[in-house]
Amino acid sequence: EDKMATALITGSARGIGAAIALRLAKDGYNIALNDISEAMFEDNDIMDKIKAEGVECEKFICDVSSYAQVEKTVKAVKARFGTIDVLVNNAGITREQYDMVVAVNQKSVFNMSKFVGSVMMRQKSGKIINLASVAGLYGNPGQINYSATKAAIVGMTKTVAKELGSRG
Repeated sequence: EDKMATALITGSARGIGAAIALRLAKDGYNIALNDISEAMFEDNDIMDKIKAEGVECEKFICDVSSYAQVEKTVKAVKARFGTIDVLVNNAGITREQYDMVVAVNQKSVFNMSKFVGSVMMRQKSGKIINLASVAGLYGNPGQINYSATKAAIVGMTKTVAKELGSRG
C-alpha cells in the first residue's frame, strides 16, 4: 500500500510558511508543520484549515538552528508519516543580531537538508525547496546579515542539487 506523500515546512505556523503548507495540503500532501515554539501556533487555525483538506497534519516544535533538535524532529516526522517527500526550508528572521540571523536562516537549511536529505536518499526520491531572496543576489541596505544568509542559501541550494540530484 502506498503511503501518501508528506511535506515538511519549516517556519510554518503562520505567514508564508503556513500559506505553503496549506497549498501543499490542497495538492494532497500530508503536512508536518514546524515552528520554534507552541506559542507560534496560538490563536491560529492553520492545522484546522489543513485537516479540512482531507490530509493528515501534525505540528513539530523545533528550533531549526539546532542540529540536535533537527535530527530528533526529522526522525519523529519520518516515524509519524513513514516518508518525507518534500522539504520546504522557509524559516527565516530579520534581526540586528548577526549570529541569530545566521543560525535561523542559514544553519536551518544545512541541518534540515542533511537529515531530510538522508531520508530522501534512502527513498531514492524527494524535493527540497529553499526560500532565498533578491536581497541575497543584490543586497539590501540595513540588512547585511539577512542578505548574507540568503546569498548563502543560493550557494547551498546549488551544492545540494549537485550532491543529491543524481540520486533522485
